[in-house]
Amino acid sequence: MNNTAPHAPDSIHVLVDAHVHVYPMYDVPAFLDAAWNNFQKAGARLAMREPFLGVLLLSETSACDWFLRQRELAQKKPSLNDEHQWRFEVLEDEHMSLMARRGNKQLVIIGGRQVISAEGLEVLALFTDRHFTDGMALPDLLGKISEAGALPVLPWAVGKWLGERGRVVSSALNKYQSSYNLLLGDNGGRPVFWRRISHFQAARKAGVHILPGSDPLPLKDDACRVGNFGFALPAPVSSSRPAEDIFRLLQNKQTELRPFGRLQGPFQFFRNQLALRFSHPSTVVSETS
Repeated sequence: MNNTAPHAPDSIHVLVDAHVHVYPMYDVPAFLDAAWNNFQKAGARLAMREPFLGVLLLSETSACDWFLRQRELAQKKPSLNDEHQWRFEVLEDEHMSLMARRGNKQLVIIGGRQVISAEGLEVLALFTDRHFTDGMALPDLLGKISEAGALPVLPWAVGKWLGERGRVVSSALNKYQSSYNLLLGDNGGRPVFWRRISHFQAARKAGVHILPGSDPLPLKDDACRVGNFGFALPAPVSSSRPAEDIFRLLQNKQTELRPFGRLQGPFQFFRNQLALRFSHPSTVVSETS
């Protein structure tokens, strides 16, 4: 690890975007710049005392493996001391976490997967570098994620929690919240007119955390949303083992999350949905929301 680079103190407060994709069409340096800038704006709005650290929780689909590639490159190639380039370092105490640095900018990126259940629901497996098979029945998939030591999350997605699938989500929340530490996820792409989500109301009554995340779409212009929808944690976390501490705090129902960010306006929402429909099929396959 390069000792000339700025380092976080032993413990630090964090802002977290809990649903992040890095798609092939993204300009990664611009993507990371956007994340850092959005976290800075959120920290200012929340009146957080500096220093604080932005954390990206990845949810990579079966079509993407960006995290593992970056980790392999970081392990093979020494980091260059170039303040104009983002460089990656594997955290010595956490194989699932990368530190991204550019000059005085720092981000932590934590591995995770997005899996599609047999019922057609998106399921996130956070805090893991393991792969999971699409198409498993939801109870089996939640069990596999829990057995792997990951955190299972059911994220809201356009149209996915309606009808029969909505009833499956309600049933899962009732049956598996305690045994698998199942959480729900909110989405920065949710439009402002879609405010009432009955599953969120039920989760709040049960004391179940709802994790906000930007969930950027596989559209080049949508990469700028990363880091603009998420939450702050009430307690600092270890800078050497951030994933371990964040995971522990999220498993505790008493942890108070401070959400930040705004829902999407109608124009941008419908524009993005149309853009997805007319995107190249191979691009849309990698994103089901």
